[in-house]
Amino acid sequence: MPDTFLELGVGMPGVGVQVVSRDRFVAKPHLILTFHNCEVMDYFDPDDADFEEAVEPVLRPHDPFSPSFDYSTIRPLPRDYPVTWSTRGEDAEVVLTPESFRPNAPWASDQDDYVVIARDPQ
Repeated sequence: MPDTFLELGVGMPGVGVQVVSRDRFVAKPHLILTFHNCEVMDYFDPDDADFEEAVEPVLRPHDPFSPSFDYSTIRPLPRDYPVTWSTRGEDAEVVLTPESFRPNAPWASDQDDYVVIARDPQ
């Protein structure tokens, strides 16, 4: 009998946004990017996968003193972080609010914030 493997998911790269302002300085920009018919999901590094969480045990041990919420899933962002990601209705929305866009100098967000998923592969 051949070995059988169960695929638990797929690894997708996180999305980063890069903006270049051609020959202009832009102070306090507010740029909204909309990805139609998409949604955003938290990015998790594949090396950080917890396979014990990915496959639920049939009987879970019960510890009455453990918290009911898993605080390790919270990824704190600095208060002044200039990128917000959200799913609004059927669309994914990214709002950029950095201090400035400098002339001909790329401004980029982190590449491990979120993953954008298209609802329709076409």
